[in-house]
Amino acid sequence: MPRVLLAKLMFAFTLLGLLMSFASTALADPLVERFRGLQLNAELRLAPGRSLEDGVVLMLPSPLGHHRMELIVNVQDVLAERGISTLAPSLSLGHDNRRWYIDCGSEIRFTAEQIFDEIDFWIDWLKRKGAGEITMFGHSLSSNYATLYFVRRPEADVNGLVLFAPATLAYGEQGVKRYESRFKVSLREVLARADGYIARGQGGEAMAEATDFYFCPAAKVTADAFVSLYRDLGSQDFPRLWRTLAKPTLMVIGTGDKRSPQIEEEAQRASDGGGIRVVTIENGGHFFRGLYTADAVTAMVDFIRELH
Repeated sequence: MPRVLLAKLMFAFTLLGLLMSFASTALADPLVERFRGLQLNAELRLAPGRSLEDGVVLMLPSPLGHHRMELIVNVQDVLAERGISTLAPSLSLGHDNRRWYIDCGSEIRFTAEQIFDEIDFWIDWLKRKGAGEITMFGHSLSSNYATLYFVRRPEADVNGLVLFAPATLAYGEQGVKRYESRFKVSLREVLARADGYIARGQGGEAMAEATDFYFCPAAKVTADAFVSLYRDLGSQDFPRLWRTLAKPTLMVIGTGDKRSPQIEEEAQRASDGGGIRVVTIENGGHFFRGLYTADAVTAMVDFIRELH
């Protein structure tokens, strides 16, 4: 056979293989929906041969992140290969058409209740589209919001909860000390200042004074947002809450998690008494990059299949 013809045949077979591979991958469907005057963005990934009726994972990226961030895309890819469909929305955090990371230059104005309302919206959206069982996934700080969501809404139409690398704020007095150690300012004084704005009916306005918030020093923050994070979430004892959740819960953590160096100890306290299942990925860190993604998702797939 002439070399030119052989080369053409090899190219054709390679192209056919690529096309067949592409056809067998998950169907990605970017979504745009309206909610309370804001455009919300999400991506629906249907696993090959599956429909929403077969079940779906509602994936919450870390709030300051978005639905196309690396970890979310990687987990969606592996879940699709394992036959599990996903819906990953970007939480608006009060910003219209948000597709980007919230950085320290952005105005911070989101509250826990606003996040819970958007979670309600996407659960309702899935049910209207005929979704079967829904499992909720939260990464980093979204794990905390997902936990508190189920405490506040135990009747939510979701069959289980998967928490990846919860970014637990040190709670109670630990939280106060952590804030003051990082930012060299009294947390109680900042909360009192925020309370003053709220008392004057200005809770939704950015405080005039630069305010240290989460990873952002001297940020532009509304009083409502500050109080929601540092009093509402910051006052929660998450290991205790994890033990008491009414929904079956899996926590996947990585050793070497520099974002939450105390998470192994807190996960142990949460799992004492059999409240939740904890899987530890050696050297997984906070984002389970590379081969650690597959290890983390394997634990997640086993858990979801047991729920079904």
